[in-house]
This record gives sequence, structure tokens and C-alpha cells, in this order.
Amino acid sequence: MNKILLALLVAIPSLSSSLLSLAAGKPEPTALQQAINGKHRSAEHKHRDQYRHPEQTLAFFDVKDNMTVVEISPGEGWYTEILGPYLREQGKLYAAHFSPENPEPYFKKSLATFLDKIHKYPKLYDKVEITVLQPPK
Repeated sequence: MNKILLALLVAIPSLSSSLLSLAAGKPEPTALQQAINGKHRSAEHKHRDQYRHPEQTLAFFDVKDNMTVVEISPGEGWYTEILGPYLREQGKLYAAHFSPENPEPYFKKSLATFLDKIHKYPKLYDKVEITVLQPPK
């Protein structure tokens, strides 16, 4: 009996918030929308959403949260900020970035900025697999 009461006490608040959202005409955000609107995303990157339309773009490519996605040349990680958390539980994200041995300052800076982002939020990006994208010599 105590377990049932405890289960109800735990379930009722989450159920009531869902019902309130529905009553207010606001559906619960999808996992993708949560990733897009996450607090982990930089203000600069969120501002670019109006031009890049991440939800529509990923829907166009039919990206699902259980897929394996390769992000080629992720730069500072605009898509990584979205795809890392979105794919974290059921899917896989490979970030094919520049080689750390590449002597070009731009490539070194881009990779360093990307790695800083990844290490800043380990709970979101711990499953992102960083690989090297290097053309053959």
C-alpha cells in the first residue's frame, strides 16, 4: 500500500504538469526541441537558429534519436550542441574534426574550441565519438 501511495505521489506532479501544458495549449516539447532549446547552447548559436532552422533541417533529413550520425567538420559545434544530447541515449554521434597534428592555425583553433565545448558539458557530450577527418596525402 505504501509503495502504491509513493508511486502516486511521484506520478501526480509530472502528470499534472503535462496536463497543465496541454490545457494551456502547449504540447510537451519533443526531445529534439529540448536539445535545440537547451541551456547548454551558446547564445550566439541559438541566434543562428533563425537562419539555420535546426528542427526543420533535421526533420527534412529524417534524423531520429536512435540513429548514428556523422557530423563532418563540426567547426565550433553548432550541430553538435543539438545532436550530442539528442542522440546521447539511443543513437550515436561521430564528430569528424580536423587532425590535432594539422599545422594550420585555423584548424587548431577550431578543434580547440570544439574540444572545450565537449569538455565543458561532459554529461551531454560524453558519448560523442571524436574522429579525425584528414584527406589522404
